[in-house]
Amino acid sequence: MRPEDGQVGTVILYDKGFHIKIGTRETGVRHGVTIENLCRALTIKCSTYRQARWWGHSIDEFSQMFGQDFLRENRHGSFTPVRENTSSKWFVNAAGYFDAIADALEGAKEEIFITAWWYRLTSASITPHVPRFYNSAKL
Repeated sequence: MRPEDGQVGTVILYDKGFHIKIGTRETGVRHGVTIENLCRALTIKCSTYRQARWWGHSIDEFSQMFGQDFLRENRHGSFTPVRENTSSKWFVNAAGYFDAIADALEGAKEEIFITAWWYRLTSASITPHVPRFYNSAKL
């Protein structure tokens, strides 16, 4: 996160590779805390070893309390457990997928977070067969 404007640059999700490293020997950074998952590693430099230990243990405690469903092996090697009564859709091609995304963007009330997407607010998309024009600045 950039301190100047609060812009989030990346997200680390809970997965079966999620773990915390604390200290210089483990992180390579004096008073460091490293948060890792299967895709990313984030190292935080703290002022003192005590502060690094507090952050590391707090994040680890939180993951043990709320992330257990994602930290273990799930059916078919999935990153998430099976959930009953959830709304999901199966898409055969991109046309249906992007149409569903357009509907979701129009229906959003507060904010939209799509993992692993980089969406530019000045972008616009035009679908030739549907008479809709999307300018995200107006959404």
